[in-house]
Amino acid sequence: MTTILSVLLLIWLIPGTWILGRKTPDYYPLRQTISELGASGAEHEKVARFALFLPSGLLATLISFLFLLESHLEAAALAASVAIGYLFAAIFPVDQGAPLHGSRANFWHNLGGMVMYLGGGLSLIAAHQQAPGFTMAGVFSLVGLAGLSPYTPTRYRGWLQRLIEALFFAALISHSLF
Repeated sequence: MTTILSVLLLIWLIPGTWILGRKTPDYYPLRQTISELGASGAEHEKVARFALFLPSGLLATLISFLFLLESHLEAAALAASVAIGYLFAAIFPVDQGAPLHGSRANFWHNLGGMVMYLGGGLSLIAAHQQAPGFTMAGVFSLVGLAGLSPYTPTRYRGWLQRLIEALFFAALISHSLF
């Protein structure tokens, strides 16, 4: 069941972010984060927050509980980290430009993102006994976390975020298969 739900989560997120990105003027997915689709005041803010982020967070929560029932603790922690990130993105919109500092909602949004990427990276490292490759993915995720900061001189924040999330989702599917 966790395999089906993890794949469903991907099937929901990938086209959803692609469609919203195409409909959002001046949105460049390699440069801008997924959260910016639901930024405060964005053209499709409500659709991104409540039709993309909220269902994704709820589905990741369900996946986490199912992994927990299977006593697959590292996978449960990874799914819970993803759930927190998406639920916080749904409840607390990021400010335009996804700054580090800003409104109260922006603070909570960034805190949820920090939990997602820090928790996800640590969960991957903790799962090294199931698959040694998870350690490298976890380390990459943690190093990549620094690249998600608006103060990091990179023009490819969106690309880096999508790469880290791809590692998380690949690990969820991998956990569910073994």
